[in-house]
Amino acid sequence: MFEIAGLFLDDKSSAHLDAVKSLSEYLDTMLGEKPNATSLFAMQQQAYEIHTLGVASLERAVMTDRSFDCKGGCDSCCHATDVGLTPSELFYLANHIVTEGLHKKGDSHVIQPRQQEKDPCPLLKDGWCTVYEARPMSCRYILSTDVASCLRRRETLIGGARLPPPFSHFRSSIAAAQFNMFRKRGWDARWLVLDHSMQKTVEDLPMVTRWLSGERFSEKIHKLEEPNGTFGALVDAIS
Repeated sequence: MFEIAGLFLDDKSSAHLDAVKSLSEYLDTMLGEKPNATSLFAMQQQAYEIHTLGVASLERAVMTDRSFDCKGGCDSCCHATDVGLTPSELFYLANHIVTEGLHKKGDSHVIQPRQQEKDPCPLLKDGWCTVYEARPMSCRYILSTDVASCLRRRETLIGGARLPPPFSHFRSSIAAAQFNMFRKRGWDARWLVLDHSMQKTVEDLPMVTRWLSGERFSEKIHKLEEPNGTFGALVDAIS
C-alpha cells in the first residue's frame, strides 16, 4: 500500500516518487487485466476518496491557525478558471451527467465552452455546482481561507485563494499517478478542458470504450494539453 504522506511532498526524493508509483500501481490493480468503463469509474471513485482522506489529514496537520471559508453557494472559483481533467475524470463526469439525467442526447441545454474569461463554468446553476459529487480534482482541491480574495479574483482575474503548498502538491501527485498508469497501458494521457470536451462526451459515452482500446482524442473536438512544467517532470520521473 502506498504511503499517503509521501504524496504531500513537492520534490523528487525517493520517498515522494515511491509514493506516487505505489499509488499508480494501486489504482492500476482496480482496472484489472481487461479494463472497462465500470472498472475505470471504480478506479476514479477510489482516487477521489483518497483525495478526501488526504485533504482531511492535511487540514489537521497544517491548518492549525486558520480555517476554510468555503460554504454552499460560494461560486467564485467556478468563474475565470479552466477546469482541467484527466481522461478518466472526463468519462466519470460525463457518465454521472447522463446517469443522473442532467443531460440527454438532443437536449436543448448545450454544455457550451465559456466565451469570456469571467464566464462561469457551464455546469454551474444559480451559484451551485450541478455535478458536485462527481466534480473533478481541479475543483476538489480549490479551497479558500479568505472569501474576499476569491471575490477579488473573480472580478480582476488576479490572485485568489492562498493555501499551504501541500494541498496542490497532493492533487498533482494523484494526477501524476493516473497519467503514469494510462501511459503504461498505451492510452492517450493528456489534460482535457471540461467545457471544451463535455458536450461531445455526454453525447458519445461509448467514447470511453474506444479510448480504453487505444483511440486518441481528436484535436478538432477536444482542447488538449500535454503534461508539462513541474507536473510534466513528475510524470516523466515516475514513468
